[in-house]
Amino acid sequence: MASLRRVKVLLVLNLIAVAGFVLFLAKCRPIAVRSGDGFHEIRPRAEAANLSAHSTSPIQDAVLKRLSLLEDIVYRQLNGLSKSLGLIEGYGGRGKGGLPATLSPAEEEKAKGPHEKYGYNSYLSEKISLDRSIPDYRPTKCKELKYNKELPQISIIFIFVNEALSVILRSVHSAVNHTPTHLLKEIILVDDNSDEEELKAPLEEYVHKRYPGLVKVVRNQKREGLIRARIEGWKAATGQVTGFFDMQVDTINLANASHPTPLNL
Repeated sequence: MASLRRVKVLLVLNLIAVAGFVLFLAKCRPIAVRSGDGFHEIRPRAEAANLSAHSTSPIQDAVLKRLSLLEDIVYRQLNGLSKSLGLIEGYGGRGKGGLPATLSPAEEEKAKGPHEKYGYNSYLSEKISLDRSIPDYRPTKCKELKYNKELPQISIIFIFVNEALSVILRSVHSAVNHTPTHLLKEIILVDDNSDEEELKAPLEEYVHKRYPGLVKVVRNQKREGLIRARIEGWKAATGQVTGFFDMQVDTINLANASHPTPLNL
């Protein structure tokens, strides 16, 4: 716990430094700077991003590398959260890259009870990583489309009632992993009065520790049905755009944009 607190403090300090750097760039005006070849303009970050999506300064590169390193450190610390629930994180394991995931004969016997309970193989779901990746199955023409990167932020809303915990968390992980950070405002999980104990405190504890401030849990006091549950999720949303998704989904990491981008247009 002490090491986790140190990581959190380190992350907060670095985020404050990055926020100050971004604010500094945002307030800068284009100015002329003399170089060996004459004068060139230094533009605010937003203008520079519009001019070229690929050109970054050495300072920006250094900041991005540092954030990437911190993300890896925090990820390793938080990875233990899923183990306490009997689940798996990471990009390997069964079902990697969309490959078929199977069970041994002994595991098949253990899977019969949960399969009858949920209507799908929840036992196998627990053996598949929460970060499982799947191929891009879109038609070729869809893959060639380019999307504007300056779009409104989205609130992703999932509705569930007595789903397997692994299915819920895999949908959350998939949405976070494959959504551009600047477009994802929040993820809202609407519980339509579930009975399962693992969907109460264990679910909330996991999402609040794994994705602090990003995932909200809304609970209906009685079974409202899909449409009313969606309305409750919409009431809690703060993003400029709201997107309603089935709980049993895996999103894909697109080459030019992630899954909310076409929905934001």
